[in-house]
Amino acid sequence: MCDCDLFIINIKRTQGITPRGLVVINPGNPTGQVLPRENIEEIIDFASRRNLLLLADEVYQENIYTPDKPFISFKKVKYEMGSSYRDLGLVSFHSTSKGLLGEYVFLSYYYSIHSLNIFLILTSQVW
Repeated sequence: MCDCDLFIINIKRTQGITPRGLVVINPGNPTGQVLPRENIEEIIDFASRRNLLLLADEVYQENIYTPDKPFISFKKVKYEMGSSYRDLGLVSFHSTSKGLLGEYVFLSYYYSIHSLNIFLILTSQVW
């Protein structure tokens, strides 16, 4: 992550705003660009060190147009990074209809929550 990301979070905190989460969209829509594993690891580490809930919008994972750049899920990388990232709250979004013919007629989404304890702590502080 670049220094500007930390700079923005620190500015928000000085304004009395406490960031609770970080949203990442991977792969991008409509280009199908995917984040490399190194970037995903940096984002996971960034969110973990700052106690941010990570929201991974991965609904377009079937829409990859470059075979030499495969999709890698945040959930997979988080677990492969080891136990020091176990408490990182992660919500992973996916779709059963994106990438299918007629996707605008039949929409279907689902999500999975990982490290629910951290998720409940973060949301209870908001309310």
